[in-house]
Amino acid sequence: MLVTIERKRLDPHRLYGVIVNESEQLLCLHREVDFQLDGYVFIRKKDITSRMCDTPSHKYTEALMRKEGFWLKPDRFVQRLNIESWETTVTSLIGKPVLLENENKSAHCWVGIVDACTRTIATIHCFDGVGVFDDDADRIPLRSLTSIQYGDRYTQTHYKHLKTRTNQTMHRNRGSAVS
Repeated sequence: MLVTIERKRLDPHRLYGVIVNESEQLLCLHREVDFQLDGYVFIRKKDITSRMCDTPSHKYTEALMRKEGFWLKPDRFVQRLNIESWETTVTSLIGKPVLLENENKSAHCWVGIVDACTRTIATIHCFDGVGVFDDDADRIPLRSLTSIQYGDRYTQTHYKHLKTRTNQTMHRNRGSAVS
C-alpha cells in the first residue's frame, strides 16, 4: 500500500512509497517517483510530521503502477535489514553504494561506498558526478544523519560504471609523475 510521508522540519517535499521495514527509530520506504519505485530511503521516525495512506490518489497511483508493470516486490535483503539504529543499518550496507544525508540547516550529502561503521561514525568512500573516487574516505557522525538512500537508479548506475579505487589511485599517481 502506498503512503505519503511528510517531514516538514527537514524537507518541504513529501516522500511517497511503500513501507517495507520499520523499527522503533527508523522507517524504510520503497520510494515512488513518477509512478516508478526507485530504491529505498531510510528515515528517522522522529522527523515524520504526518503519514497518510489509503487515499483515492494512492489507490489510483498504485493501480497505474500495476497496469504499467512498475509495481515491484521489495528486495528481501532490504526487508530483512536490521534497522534498529543508524549503526545497524549502515553496518548492513558496508560495501554497497549509498547516499547519506544530513538535511538539517547545514544540509550535506555523501554519495559513495560504505567502508565501515562504528557505534558513532560511518566511513564512506565518496565518488563524484563523473564516477571518480575521492582520495580519502569521509567520516560522518551517525547523529548527523537524517536519511540514507540505497538501491536508487542514481547510485546503482554510478556503481556499475565506477573504476576500482585501486585503478584510479594508480592512474592518478602515474599521471602526476609524468608531468
